[in-house]
Amino acid sequence: MPSIDIDTLKQILQRNEPDIRKVAEIMQDIQMEIQALEEERANRPPPIKKQFVVMLSDPDGKLAESDVTGWVAQIPEEDSPATAPDRVIRAAYEFNTTPKGRRIPVQTVGEACEVVTAKLLKEQNVWIKTKTPVLAVAVNNQIPLETADYRSLASRIGGAPSANDNRQRHPGENKSALVNFYEKSSKHCPEDSQ
Repeated sequence: MPSIDIDTLKQILQRNEPDIRKVAEIMQDIQMEIQALEEERANRPPPIKKQFVVMLSDPDGKLAESDVTGWVAQIPEEDSPATAPDRVIRAAYEFNTTPKGRRIPVQTVGEACEVVTAKLLKEQNVWIKTKTPVLAVAVNNQIPLETADYRSLASRIGGAPSANDNRQRHPGENKSALVNFYEKSSKHCPEDSQ
């Protein structure tokens, strides 16, 4: 809704209303409403600081051996990430008590992330950012810092610049090949799997 300056509003009222007392009453009512709105804004609690949590779907308990899917959620910053699944489950219980939930109850966390309304999730202080599951990629958490390291890494996965190549390459140019390499190397590096 567009806002209008109080002085402009007063001038418009004076032009259209010949009785000055009536204009003064209207302006006083407007001032009281503005003060009430300002007090309401001042009394609002500060916004909740949030952190992201990735809830991984691991029904078999074998994260390293298979593709992992999950959902991204946000919870208050000061809370433990371990509370996120419980919050989603509580929101699912609340959803299952509604008429729609009684007709088609949610039975898994995935269904809860897709179907449960944002209002019910917000009551439990959890905000789902991805309604459908996303793939999680395992990496060995290392970025080559030297050009020689990058060339040796890239030569193992293909697409490395030759020593005679004068064009500067950015390590992100061959990103999909690097991701594949990291996925393979993270499975074979015992020091990174801890």
